[in-house]
Amino acid sequence: MKLAIITPIPHLNDFPNDSNFVMVLGHLLKNRKYSKYYKDLKKEHPDTYILCDNSANEGYMIKGKELISLATKINANEIIAPDKYHDAEITKSETIKFLDEHYEKDLRGRFNVMAVPQGDTLIKYTDCYNTFINDPRINTIGIGYRTLIPALMKDIYLTTPHYWEQMGVNEIRLLADSLEDNCFNYTMSRLFFIRHFVNFIELNNKSKQIHLLGLYNPIELKLINKAFSKRELTSIRSCDSAAPWQAAQANVIFNEHYGVSSKPKAYLDFEYKCNKNELSIFSINYGLINMWAKPYE
Repeated sequence: MKLAIITPIPHLNDFPNDSNFVMVLGHLLKNRKYSKYYKDLKKEHPDTYILCDNSANEGYMIKGKELISLATKINANEIIAPDKYHDAEITKSETIKFLDEHYEKDLRGRFNVMAVPQGDTLIKYTDCYNTFINDPRINTIGIGYRTLIPALMKDIYLTTPHYWEQMGVNEIRLLADSLEDNCFNYTMSRLFFIRHFVNFIELNNKSKQIHLLGLYNPIELKLINKAFSKRELTSIRSCDSAAPWQAAQANVIFNEHYGVSSKPKAYLDFEYKCNKNELSIFSINYGLINMWAKPYE
């Protein structure tokens, strides 16, 4: 699985990119240093695959010509279409409007398109998901960990340890004991949804892949790599995460057995320059998340 680490601006040049896959936050492209870094990265490494985010998760909804202009500015390969957190109707409307207005003229042949299903109930979420699966203009389905909780909370609560163990999650008792309830639910929600509601044959037939948007608990990558077959994992293309930096800024070291017991409360500060101790923590976290992103053996 390709892994894009979301990095604070002061540290963009400090750590080599181990993957040729990066995710760029649209709202930060107004920062000259940030924008220049990704422009130069593409020039120096033309095979780098750049995913341009609409920054909806950060409280923005960049869309239309502005979003396309930002993606063009950094020579991006893929754009995340507009979406609204937990709102299926607005998300479907904005995504389809974006495609109807711009696909033929501005997107086709230039950018791949990722659509992000939303919904505050399982029916609404799966309807949004199926709408995007069946649209040939969409290449990638972005599944966020936060978007699934309202739809799946009851289902996750009712699962038993035996259920997870059947999926290869042998650490389930350790996870249940080590993680706060909220952290456990977020950690398991996406795995649960993909297992029950994603048809990998359909994904393949419709030439679509999955991108995992963010990580509440980075141990999720290890669990997913253990729970799905190699064939299924080829459809789970990539993941982005700010978790190693966010944890470092909060002086939290990932645990090799359960990741984090709870997510740091403070959002990642994109302007913050870490001290030596925080950089040391980042290095530990970075090593573990990269290991968890690799196929389980």
